[in-house]
Amino acid sequence: YQRRVHGIFLMLALVSRAAARVPKHIRLSGVRGASNAIESLPSRVSELISSRSRLKTPNDLAKQVQVQQKKTVHAARNAIKKKIIRHIPAPIVTMAVAEKFDWESLVPHVRSKYYNSRDMVQDTDGNDYNVLYFTVEPQQDSPGIFLFEEGCASSWGLPAEICESVVSEFSDHRVNPLSPDLVRYTNEFWDFAHHDGGSVVKTEEGTRNDIFMVDHRLPLPERVADQLAFSWALTRGVRVNIIDCELQETIDQLEEMSSDMTVALTKDRKEFQLLMHRLTLLSRKLHFASLCESPDLYWDDGRREGIFRAALQSCEVRRRVEGLDSRMHEATRTVEWLLQEQEIAFSQRAVSYGHVLELYIIILIAAEIVLNGWFHVYPG
Repeated sequence: YQRRVHGIFLMLALVSRAAARVPKHIRLSGVRGASNAIESLPSRVSELISSRSRLKTPNDLAKQVQVQQKKTVHAARNAIKKKIIRHIPAPIVTMAVAEKFDWESLVPHVRSKYYNSRDMVQDTDGNDYNVLYFTVEPQQDSPGIFLFEEGCASSWGLPAEICESVVSEFSDHRVNPLSPDLVRYTNEFWDFAHHDGGSVVKTEEGTRNDIFMVDHRLPLPERVADQLAFSWALTRGVRVNIIDCELQETIDQLEEMSSDMTVALTKDRKEFQLLMHRLTLLSRKLHFASLCESPDLYWDDGRREGIFRAALQSCEVRRRVEGLDSRMHEATRTVEWLLQEQEIAFSQRAVSYGHVLELYIIILIAAEIVLNGWFHVYPG
């Protein structure tokens, strides 16, 4: 009796299994498809019996299905995890904290405290370009930070809070540090992701946001070198932000001083000369820093120069430099005009003072003549 029951259950399980293996377009094609599927069941049942002769009971079949489901779920999870690691965007935080770093004291400090530090590519003369790369964890492929001698830092894969915390440890190695508010308002925040199509700049679908794509197939040193090309362009964007903030502060001060011309013409000439000096310094920062030119490092590396220029275009550095140059030129013309008007007003006041002095002299001469005539008529 038990053997017959087990045989019946085994037959039903095999029939249902064979029916499930019938193609979907046959099962859904109506009565004719159903009759064809029924006619094909005996052959499929015999096929299953021959291929799965080791199954003794329906419980064995159920266990086999559960094992297959677990394998499928595990493979799907691994695929999703791999996709997340490669394609989910991670942050790039770039900031400027000083006019420059004291490089000789900074490099030993970084190498003694952090991991995997190395100088970036050297030129033919053997001189460093003064860019240092290091990681905050011992793993070679862990998130890293670039330090630039011109007072900038760029982190890859680290939150902004951690990047600011690490860079704040270098406060003793800063030359002419920037104010915390200026650092906070001039940071550049971007995203990057790994893919297999070369290191390029791509625009996210449905948006105008650019994302930096790093080729995951490259060896780690080559991948870090590509990241440096992106970061170098971002430091140029940060420098433009700093000049923009300083120029806007100068223009606000100029507008406040020139809001009332009567008051402006009576101000000390040194105040306008100080504004002119600040505008001259900003103009030197804007033009002498070569913000729109590629670093010498990429003169013989066309691929990374292309990465640098694509990132520079995403930051709109050239357009913003042209806009800053125009605003700076107008501000300089305004200060020069105010200085000229103040000089004219001063000369007019000098002329008026001369006229008053001449009048005083005439009055004194007239008084002397009258007194001399009086004493001549009445000598006693």
